[in-house]
Amino acid sequence: MSAQCHENGDSEATAVVPVQYLSAVDNVFLRLEQPGTTWGVSMLLWLDGDVERDTVVEQLEQLCKNFPKFRSRCVRGNFFHCGHWLDMSVPPSDNENPGNGPKPATPYSKPWNEWHCSDHLDVVHIPAEKIVDENGNPDPERERAAVEELFGEFASRPFDPQIPVWHAQLIRGLSGPRSVLSFASHHCMADGVGFAKAMMTLMSANVDAQHGCTEAAATTASPLPAETPADSAASPAAASISVDSDATLAVTLAAGLSTLAVLTKTYVGGALILVLRVLLGLLTMLFVLGRLTLFRRRTFRYPHPQPLQKCAAWSEPMDMEDIKAIRAAYPGVTLNDVMIACLERAYSAYLDSLTPEDTNEEDLAYLTDPHSVRPAVIPPHHRDSKLSLIIPKAQRQLDDKRFENLATVEFMMMDTKSGEQSTEKSIAQAHKSMMRAKQSLFGWMAVAMARAFCTHMPGLMSAALFWFCIDRAHGIFTNVPGPTDALYFGSKNAQQHRIISYIVYPPVTAPGTAAMGICSYNGKVHFSAMTDATCAFPGQARTLTSNFNVAYKRMLTDAREELAARQQQQQQQHGMPFEQPSRLKVE
Repeated sequence: MSAQCHENGDSEATAVVPVQYLSAVDNVFLRLEQPGTTWGVSMLLWLDGDVERDTVVEQLEQLCKNFPKFRSRCVRGNFFHCGHWLDMSVPPSDNENPGNGPKPATPYSKPWNEWHCSDHLDVVHIPAEKIVDENGNPDPERERAAVEELFGEFASRPFDPQIPVWHAQLIRGLSGPRSVLSFASHHCMADGVGFAKAMMTLMSANVDAQHGCTEAAATTASPLPAETPADSAASPAAASISVDSDATLAVTLAAGLSTLAVLTKTYVGGALILVLRVLLGLLTMLFVLGRLTLFRRRTFRYPHPQPLQKCAAWSEPMDMEDIKAIRAAYPGVTLNDVMIACLERAYSAYLDSLTPEDTNEEDLAYLTDPHSVRPAVIPPHHRDSKLSLIIPKAQRQLDDKRFENLATVEFMMMDTKSGEQSTEKSIAQAHKSMMRAKQSLFGWMAVAMARAFCTHMPGLMSAALFWFCIDRAHGIFTNVPGPTDALYFGSKNAQQHRIISYIVYPPVTAPGTAAMGICSYNGKVHFSAMTDATCAFPGQARTLTSNFNVAYKRMLTDAREELAARQQQQQQQHGMPFEQPSRLKVE
């Protein structure tokens, strides 16, 4: 029996539902499932005020209405067929493959026809004693640690294949009052940008979330202006126009031949460009695979299986105006260049802290003993000389709101050395590495091959080759740009809450890798990190974000000094007394 799901998230058997198959790229994330990772894309929103559960449920119903995947379970495919989405109003069958990913400790127990989107929402109240100091006053550090712990557990939760592969969590009881709303979905649903855009449909910049939701879900292109008819009095009558049939035939024939020549030239030129692009893409792919083969990651490895539990952390907010000052001090660099340079410094500082002056056999026990509980040390000969990152590249326009994976990936390697180097050299190295990643055709070629060969025969995809490449990277680094103005969560029928900030996390992939990213919103930028919860590298995510804060402040100080020196030099050349502007003073 087939059925149709109510738009608000309820299930009821009524009508035939067409089958929607996963794309070849979406299906890749199902074939890469393994017990140690959920392949989840997660998002955390800080909301102003005490958010009620009913407010969130109302917005979840709107989400299911806008995007059918949120009310459909994912049925795995086989060698010849990609997986497909099946509406929750359709009863399950015995041949639905649950996949190889981790399974929840408590499977979904309600009957299929009683499913509702609110079943995916958990509400957690933080006890006051966990977020206050000895004097009973709110402690920001304790509060952040408590939220990071809860969010890490939430992001580690496996998806239940019996129901739609997403879940949400509402954290209440924070100072302010404030609330934290978390979302997580399987990567087979959409990439990070698509996931963030879907969440944006529940928000509005004009304190009217219902209106904002409608706008985002159904945007249409503005019609072209109608042609203005010519003035009939200014045109001669049709009967008064003399028509030469031979001349008309000659003109028509010439126009047709000209059009044919243009089309031939266009198609031939386009075909040649495509052939050259494919050849260059294949050469790039061979070069990248060869480079990955020669590089073997040694840092952050451990002998035990990859734990399902993850740890999450985020940096202090960085002001966009300060980042503009850094870019002004070092012309030609981008936001990504600045963030990558800070990440390289944070990564190097973390490795420096794990490198002792003297090591013994007990210090290296974590490399071979799966039961070792000693924190790891990294001697110099075990330290990687390069930082290897997976960089997602969005393949969508700014107004493209399709809820699917529309991104490619590139591999970026940059030198990392013990100790500090100048800010100018760090940014220059990051800029050079990012330009190579932007110009690379590796990701484009990989997606083109996946769509060409794996759409109808997904079993041709080699999971071993994917894991070979993923395991060579120290982590994935993504950039999710957000609105420049404040947004509000809620609707006209419920209380609305201003979004203070939000963070998007990519999935943690191979053992010992990190999921990192930057997210900009309302003039602020956050750096986030998520890592495996392992005794070999305790507090890795928190240390990386803390080191990132230090590296960023150092870079900002250097940039302000550079701008001040440049301004002083210009004023001296014009014979003017120099006064350092207050906004450029070094703190």
